[in-house]
Amino acid sequence: MAAMKNEVNGPLMLTIGAISAILLVTAAVAVDGWYKNVEADEIVAKWDSSPNSWLQDIREKQEENLNDAHRIPRAPRYRVTIADAMKIVAKNGGKLAE
Repeated sequence: MAAMKNEVNGPLMLTIGAISAILLVTAAVAVDGWYKNVEADEIVAKWDSSPNSWLQDIREKQEENLNDAHRIPRAPRYRVTIADAMKIVAKNGGKLAE
Protein backbone atom coordinates (compact mmCIF):
# COMPACT_ATOMS: atom_id res chain seq x y z
CA MET A 1 0.00 0.00 0.00
CA ALA A 2 1.30 3.40 -0.97
CA ALA A 3 1.56 6.25 1.48
CA MET A 4 -1.03 8.99 1.05
CA LYS A 5 0.36 12.39 0.42
CA ASN A 6 -1.73 15.31 1.72
CA GLU A 7 -0.91 18.54 -0.07
CA VAL A 8 -2.65 21.88 0.26
CA ASN A 9 -3.33 23.79 -2.91
CA GLY A 10 -2.12 27.27 -1.80
CA PRO A 11 -3.31 29.34 -4.77
CA LEU A 12 -6.78 27.77 -4.56
CA MET A 13 -7.00 28.58 -0.84
CA LEU A 14 -5.92 32.20 -1.46
CA THR A 15 -8.49 32.55 -4.26
CA ILE A 16 -11.29 31.18 -2.07
CA GLY A 17 -10.24 33.48 0.78
CA ALA A 18 -10.16 36.57 -1.45
CA ILE A 19 -13.55 35.82 -2.98
CA SER A 20 -15.03 35.20 0.48
CA ALA A 21 -13.66 38.53 1.73
CA ILE A 22 -15.08 40.38 -1.28
CA LEU A 23 -18.49 38.76 -0.78
CA LEU A 24 -18.45 39.58 2.94
CA VAL A 25 -17.64 43.26 2.29
CA THR A 26 -20.29 43.44 -0.43
CA ALA A 27 -22.90 41.95 1.90
CA ALA A 28 -21.95 44.41 4.68
CA VAL A 29 -22.21 47.41 2.33
CA ALA A 30 -25.57 46.19 0.98
CA VAL A 31 -27.03 45.71 4.47
CA ASP A 32 -25.76 49.14 5.56
CA GLY A 33 -27.30 50.79 2.49
CA TRP A 34 -30.59 49.01 3.05
CA TYR A 35 -30.65 50.08 6.72
CA LYS A 36 -29.92 53.72 5.89
CA ASN A 37 -32.63 53.72 3.21
CA VAL A 38 -35.24 52.33 5.61
CA GLU A 39 -34.12 54.78 8.31
CA ALA A 40 -34.44 57.75 5.93
CA ASP A 41 -37.94 56.63 4.89
CA GLU A 42 -38.93 56.35 8.55
CA ILE A 43 -37.64 59.84 9.33
CA VAL A 44 -39.52 61.33 6.38
CA ALA A 45 -42.71 59.56 7.48
CA LYS A 46 -42.36 60.92 11.01
CA TRP A 47 -41.78 64.48 9.77
CA ASP A 48 -44.81 64.21 7.48
CA SER A 49 -47.05 62.89 10.25
CA SER A 50 -46.19 65.58 12.82
CA PRO A 51 -46.58 69.22 11.81
CA ASN A 52 -43.95 71.75 12.85
CA SER A 53 -46.05 73.91 15.16
CA TRP A 54 -43.01 75.93 16.25
CA LEU A 55 -42.42 77.12 12.69
CA GLN A 56 -46.12 77.82 12.18
CA ASP A 57 -46.21 79.95 15.34
CA ILE A 58 -43.20 81.95 14.20
CA ARG A 59 -44.73 82.58 10.77
CA GLU A 60 -48.05 83.65 12.31
CA LYS A 61 -46.23 86.11 14.59
CA GLN A 62 -44.29 87.42 11.59
CA GLU A 63 -47.51 87.97 9.66
CA GLU A 64 -49.04 89.79 12.64
CA ASN A 65 -46.01 92.08 12.89
CA LEU A 66 -46.16 92.84 9.18
CA ASN A 67 -49.87 93.61 9.32
CA ASP A 68 -49.36 95.87 12.35
CA ALA A 69 -46.50 97.69 10.62
CA HIS A 70 -48.76 98.62 7.70
CA ARG A 71 -51.33 100.15 10.08
CA ILE A 72 -48.82 102.55 11.58
CA PRO A 73 -49.04 105.84 9.72
CA ARG A 74 -45.78 106.90 8.08
CA ALA A 75 -43.79 103.91 9.12
CA PRO A 76 -40.08 104.67 8.63
CA ARG A 77 -39.49 101.51 6.61
CA TYR A 78 -41.52 99.16 4.51
CA ARG A 79 -41.50 95.62 5.90
CA VAL A 80 -41.83 92.42 3.91
CA THR A 81 -41.38 88.75 4.71
CA ILE A 82 -38.02 87.16 4.03
CA ALA A 83 -39.52 85.04 1.25
CA ASP A 84 -40.90 88.15 -0.48
CA ALA A 85 -37.59 89.98 -0.05
CA MET A 86 -35.75 87.07 -1.67
CA LYS A 87 -38.14 87.21 -4.61
CA ILE A 88 -37.61 90.97 -5.00
CA VAL A 89 -33.82 90.62 -4.93
CA ALA A 90 -33.95 87.73 -7.42
CA LYS A 91 -36.23 89.71 -9.73
CA ASN A 92 -33.88 92.71 -9.71
CA GLY A 93 -30.77 90.71 -10.53
CA GLY A 94 -29.33 90.61 -7.02
CA LYS A 95 -29.89 94.30 -6.25
CA LEU A 96 -32.37 95.90 -3.89
CA ALA A 97 -35.41 97.57 -5.38
CA GLU A 98 -35.34 101.34 -5.39
